[in-house]
Amino acid sequence: ERRLFESSIKNLMTKINSFTVRETKETAGISLPNKVIENVYTEFETQQRILYKKLRDELRAEIFRDGKPEILETEFILSRLIRLVQVASNPAIVDDKYSELSGKFKKLDSLIAEAAELSEKTIVWTNFVKNAEFISNYLKKYGTELIHGKIDVNKRNLSLENFKADKNITVLIATPGTAKEGLTITEANRAIFFDRSFALDDYLQAQDRIHRISQNKICYIYNLI
Repeated sequence: ERRLFESSIKNLMTKINSFTVRETKETAGISLPNKVIENVYTEFETQQRILYKKLRDELRAEIFRDGKPEILETEFILSRLIRLVQVASNPAIVDDKYSELSGKFKKLDSLIAEAAELSEKTIVWTNFVKNAEFISNYLKKYGTELIHGKIDVNKRNLSLENFKADKNITVLIATPGTAKEGLTITEANRAIFFDRSFALDDYLQAQDRIHRISQNKICYIYNLI
């Protein structure tokens, strides 16, 4: 199946090459610093692991019955997968009884501390509004600004300007749906994806908020996994 897919894509590109143009930063001659992407592996907190396994096994049981796959509504499956992403990110955003600290926060803290020591700014991306607020509060000792869809546009713009101008504000927490396109934030050269959606476009657009013309530092992209 993979070979068939790759062959189909190759044939498609051959057919459209005569009337399409695709430019990348490299082919357009735009010189930018390197972009270094790193997967940073973390461990589940104990209760987080239990909750994640429970949800995962329930989903498996609903999709596979008697060893055979069962067709379910796509929206139902996607909602359950998103719930797994939320629990892997921070169970507190979906479970009011969860009072521990997600396994990702220790790594997040160390990455932010490393950037702060070098006087470099960081954007932390999360797909969930409640998580953005949680992370902002957790990192407040580093000086934070917050952008998400439930914040008034004028206040968002002010937060962004504060982040760019104030050297004491070193972290911007944002949701890709609010800040993935049209923004140049080259005051930061580090981006941490606390969690990701299933949309590759969101991920790539969010990366490039820091990797744009006027950036003069190496850009570091961290995926917390």
